[in-house]
Amino acid sequence: MGQLWPSSRAVESALLEALADEQEIDVQRSLIDALGKAGNETASEVLTNIDPGGPTGPDASLALSRLLARGEATSTALDGLLTRLVHTNPAIRKNAAWGIANAFIPGAWRTQRERVYNALDGYDRSDEAAANLLRALGTLADPEARRRIVDWLVASPDWRTRSTAAELLGGAKSSEERAALLRALDDTSAHVRTAAASALLVTPLETLDLDRIAAWVDEHPDDRHTPAALMSVLAAGGRSRTVLDWISRLATNDISKWRRAIAAAALLPGEEAVAVLAEASHSPSLTLSGEAIQALAIKWVQGERTSSGLVSIFYEAFVRGLRAGDPVTEPLLRRVLRDPLFVALGSDSVLSESLPTTETEPAPSPP
Repeated sequence: MGQLWPSSRAVESALLEALADEQEIDVQRSLIDALGKAGNETASEVLTNIDPGGPTGPDASLALSRLLARGEATSTALDGLLTRLVHTNPAIRKNAAWGIANAFIPGAWRTQRERVYNALDGYDRSDEAAANLLRALGTLADPEARRRIVDWLVASPDWRTRSTAAELLGGAKSSEERAALLRALDDTSAHVRTAAASALLVTPLETLDLDRIAAWVDEHPDDRHTPAALMSVLAAGGRSRTVLDWISRLATNDISKWRRAIAAAALLPGEEAVAVLAEASHSPSLTLSGEAIQALAIKWVQGERTSSGLVSIFYEAFVRGLRAGDPVTEPLLRRVLRDPLFVALGSDSVLSESLPTTETEPAPSPP
């Protein structure tokens, strides 16, 4: 019954009646689970009153969290979840923290954020509930919340918690937050390093920050994951040499890294970036070749045509791309190939021989 959607008062009442009469613990757990998925405010009140220290305490904590995530928890239920954040049972803490992090209305608990802060401050640095509370804090603009996220990124021994903290610092504006992300590039966990690199993608960076990132990439040629996530940061920051050197070391069959390379090269000015994209446009991977040709087309539209040699490189890639028949890039390629510089190279005939496919309406079936 817990899988029924939408929830109804009748379903809730039936589940509550069954729970009140049930003696078997396993069946009680199933009913509590169903109430979390299909219950309403009445269920949240009943679940709040279940003894957290009893055999179904963790189940009730999770069900309450699901009700909060669905927007069906009362203020009493929210208070019960906040109380469970400091329970001695780690499963109850973890389940309650999930609810706070996933509240249907994030602001529902913000007036009581001091209770969340106090719970987090009291956790052992390896507590599994911490990652969820950090996600909850990530919805706040409060400096006290941000400070705690930085602290856990630095101090938690759990890579999952550190990774969560790094993700939450994306868009960091303070020097302390940026410094924490830069330090996280040296984390022992590849997950944390990549999370920090991804956070830096959306973080306003200063010149010294970009210098540190470029130096880090140069000093870690054997890191298989983190530099790739930093390429667009460096490209947007004008660190062309670092980006192009990294691209020059890529294996031709490394599709995921070449996708990063194409995205970065698309942001770089100059002939070397065009050459990188032209090379990628020859890839046997349709994904890579299509993305490279699209990046070249955008560069052309934006006016990047510094020499006659570049014109021929663009033209060859565009003709090949058009003949490949990729429906994603075809409209853009038809537009750029009408440029007078390409018409002088014979693009009219290419466009004529590669007319768009038109679908004809099927003949009506005979009566």
